[in-house]
Amino acid sequence: MNHSHIIRLYEAFEDEKNIYTICEHAKNGTLKHYLSQKKKLKEREAFVFVFQTCIALDYLHKKSVIHCDIQVFF
Repeated sequence: MNHSHIIRLYEAFEDEKNIYTICEHAKNGTLKHYLSQKKKLKEREAFVFVFQTCIALDYLHKKSVIHCDIQVFF
């Protein structure tokens, strides 16, 4: 996948107990971390995050990829 709102997956492998992934570095950190630091977003900022997520999901669906576990934890 090559999209500005999707972290690239470079490699994945597993052993008997774990699955490991090697992904692109998120230089600005994760959305989860950002939200935990901010606590509250202005409506416009929240809109941008939701809109970017929708654009990324649309891209994935057009590539016949479905993400079944989208969530943010606080």
